[in-house]
Amino acid sequence: MLPTDDPHSEGILRQLGRAVQFRPFSGPRYEDLDFLFVAMVPRSGSSYLGSLISANGFLMQGETFRFIQGTFERYARKTKSKTYEEYIRNKISDNTKNGIFSAKVGWPQFNPIYFSGAYRHYFSSAKFVYLTREDILDQSISLFIAQSTGYFHSTSQQSKDQNAEEIHFDFDAIAARVVQFSEMQSNWERFFASEGIRPLRVTYEQLLSDPEDVVRRIGNYINRPMTGNIVTETAFKKISTNKNSQLRDLYIAEHKKRLAAAISIAPPPRKRKRPAPQKLEQAVKA
Repeated sequence: MLPTDDPHSEGILRQLGRAVQFRPFSGPRYEDLDFLFVAMVPRSGSSYLGSLISANGFLMQGETFRFIQGTFERYARKTKSKTYEEYIRNKISDNTKNGIFSAKVGWPQFNPIYFSGAYRHYFSSAKFVYLTREDILDQSISLFIAQSTGYFHSTSQQSKDQNAEEIHFDFDAIAARVVQFSEMQSNWERFFASEGIRPLRVTYEQLLSDPEDVVRRIGNYINRPMTGNIVTETAFKKISTNKNSQLRDLYIAEHKKRLAAAISIAPPPRKRKRPAPQKLEQAVKA
């Protein structure tokens, strides 16, 4: 799995390279720490899972390695990080508790960690919880609604529902998110396969139905069994609106309509000419 396999890799590294220098990694490794990544895709319950991990004894802050909207540059200035390695080491320091570094990352954030060499130098022993959603269409609609309303995480369901009523169906926008999520999951799967990693797989649906079991599974996975009471109530809750099912029905209906139209204008298959049958006497002579 090489940087050139991902069309975004070089662009991301160039963007970060305007704020810090990229040099070969040479700092001492953290032999006394364990490393845990929650590898996720958007709208899979990662904020809720992160809050559960934090509430049960570990440190899990937002999307630790975000670099959009100036977050990377501000952190580099704040920590006086001149190189990407200094940035990584500061992140490890800021996100370690009880002997374990933990971070949740989407593929775009993990991309520079992997292709810069930081993964190989510092995180090659890390364990991964891979958080996905069983229904990518529902996930795509969730992101479409969140971006349309501006509500990504909220306990105010009433306000969300009111804003959602103003959402207009956009087949192409939802379809683009289906492609986006499919590509993100493909990149994670390629990474796991290339590195021989068997992540702990958790789904959004499992997280909602039995959060206590998910937390205990994670504890066992990182060799830190949780035997006491598990905190499952946090500020994060499931957000859905009356629009979710409506948009789903509209999307499926529009897809079928477009597929039928595409089939109707497709050229008919070309008929292959059969060779003329040989006369019996010709066949005998041959």
